[in-house]
Amino acid sequence: MIGEDGGTTSGAEFLLEGTTAEPPIAGAAESMNQESGNPEGPSLSIVSLVSIDVDLPSTNPTIILREAEDPWREVRITVGLSDAVEISRAWRRMPAVRPPTHFSWAETLRAFKIEIESLVILDESEGVFRAELALSCGGKRQVFDVRPTDGISLVLRQPAAVPILMPRALIARIAT
Repeated sequence: MIGEDGGTTSGAEFLLEGTTAEPPIAGAAESMNQESGNPEGPSLSIVSLVSIDVDLPSTNPTIILREAEDPWREVRITVGLSDAVEISRAWRRMPAVRPPTHFSWAETLRAFKIEIESLVILDESEGVFRAELALSCGGKRQVFDVRPTDGISLVLRQPAAVPILMPRALIARIAT
């Protein structure tokens, strides 16, 4: 999305500007949030995409997500080259000669008035991340397991802000 200063930003950052509404949470993330019993608030943090890096000589790109609030920790997720290219195109709103898969799916969701409520990156095990995408349409809500890269590509292609959330405990465990 294009920020007020003309720069590119993720949808989660727009959510934070001028709103105090809690982002919607879904599925396993919702139960995780309720079970935490944390009097200080939800156990989930909003994160924003801040960079896509390639650290040579590695051939695998890394997407970097940063907490939207203090302490601003960063999480690095190693992804495949095609996933990084797709996320980069979505992030920069770059047109393509032929519509990539995530663009087509985002357009299909819009055509059927299906809204993405949130993407929750739930956990990581041995470098493999798991996420859930919450969709709603006509008062019905459904949560789907997704690869985080697919979820991020879809979230970045939405016309309205969609929060990307991560458990604070996960961020604390894997942050760089």
